[in-house]
Amino acid sequence: MAYTDVLGERRRLVISYTGKILMGSSLIYILPLLLLPFYPQESVYAVGFLIPAAVALLKGYIMSLQEGSKQEGITVKDGSVIIVVAWILTIIISALPFLISGGLNFTQAVFEAVSGWTTTGLSVVDVQKTPRIILFWRSIMQFFGGAGLAVVMLSAIIGPYGFGLFSAEGREDIIPNVVKSAKFMMIIYTGYFVVGSALYMEAGMSAFEAINHSASAISTGGFSTRVGSIGEYESLNIELITILLMLLGSINFGTHYMLMKGEARRFFRLGEIRLSAFLLAFFIPLVFFFSASKLYESFGKAARVSFFELISAFTTTGYSSVSYGGWDDFGILVLMLLMIIGGGTCSTAGGLKQYRVLLLIKTLHWNMARFFAPKNVIRHEYIERAEGPYEISSEHIINTACFTIMYIMLYLAGVAVLTINGYSLRDSMFEFASAMSTVGLSMGITSPNAPEIVLWTESAGMFLGRLEFFVVFYGIVNLVKLSYVRNPVK
Repeated sequence: MAYTDVLGERRRLVISYTGKILMGSSLIYILPLLLLPFYPQESVYAVGFLIPAAVALLKGYIMSLQEGSKQEGITVKDGSVIIVVAWILTIIISALPFLISGGLNFTQAVFEAVSGWTTTGLSVVDVQKTPRIILFWRSIMQFFGGAGLAVVMLSAIIGPYGFGLFSAEGREDIIPNVVKSAKFMMIIYTGYFVVGSALYMEAGMSAFEAINHSASAISTGGFSTRVGSIGEYESLNIELITILLMLLGSINFGTHYMLMKGEARRFFRLGEIRLSAFLLAFFIPLVFFFSASKLYESFGKAARVSFFELISAFTTTGYSSVSYGGWDDFGILVLMLLMIIGGGTCSTAGGLKQYRVLLLIKTLHWNMARFFAPKNVIRHEYIERAEGPYEISSEHIINTACFTIMYIMLYLAGVAVLTINGYSLRDSMFEFASAMSTVGLSMGITSPNAPEIVLWTESAGMFLGRLEFFVVFYGIVNLVKLSYVRNPVK
């Protein structure tokens, strides 16, 4: 087959599968309408969800009519294009409810949709004035965004040839079958959500608030129905439930599967678990003694704030129990550091990811150890992961280092944009770390009055942080290649 024939087939495959994802996502836009029997007065906002559902269904159907490819599945190269295009289209369509029923302008609506799907939690809406159905829509976006479009569609409609989609969205095979892995992830994920909702209601939340907070907590999203977030409830039980859900959401799905198989003894041997336990055990007492104890007179209050805020930052959830107006530079620095490190790989959390940080630390240790080891000794370096010991190659280390350098460069670029717009370096570093690591904690920069360039910069940071740079750049490059392919002449 000619080169253009192959690219033409790939282009049709990409369009077709992107269309299938859009068709599947059309059902998600209908879910907020389930709220109307309980709040019938909000039926006036229904059109804001029926229109995007119709747009997604019609656009997806037209795209899915493209002739299928002769190849047996989706490569990672194809998957990167499909994921990037599907996410962009889904975000734009998901902004329509905010435009039609939420009273936001285009920039604000896209920002809110990006924040929702990327499970960030930064927001420009006033939750006191926003209709319940719009608040529910934000939580729905975070719930499905945490799982990922690829996971949701693979477990529902796309079929058995989606390894390229699965990999492109930063997921790993939990079971040696892509569809079974996706279904397992959705079962575990949904189960935690249901249990979390029940626990919240038992702790005193209304059903509406419990569902919203459980969806946002397990997805490490952080959208709240209250202005003061979790802190407004002033409930230790609610804080403990939130901490549990945040930690569960930030753990690799492979680890959940390992525990389900009864391999609990291996849990604390896993590299990511050991690193996260060490970091929390190290930084929580430091923040308690040097920051929180100076702000809060009560020992219990200072301890609660230290635990909750650092776990929220580390899991990239973004729920808060206090404001950060009085926090000193050390406390803010620790929050930023934990936000940037982030959660586990193949989890709902964002950030640089614990595995990459662990690998870089171990690489430093291994290189230093080589200086003292005999020259003829052959070393086999590995990191304990949920699927077993993973031997580390030089190429793997180089790829991780390149990703980290890219992450730092883009982070500094985003901070520069915010400082150019008049915000302090301290606030800019915190805010963009929160956006890029998909956290949602804020120093007050993100607001309805923020300049549009700031909101677009944060939106770009959230998008790149959620899908990870190489996938996005790789997808854009391949999309450009496919866009210039003419229909082959046979």
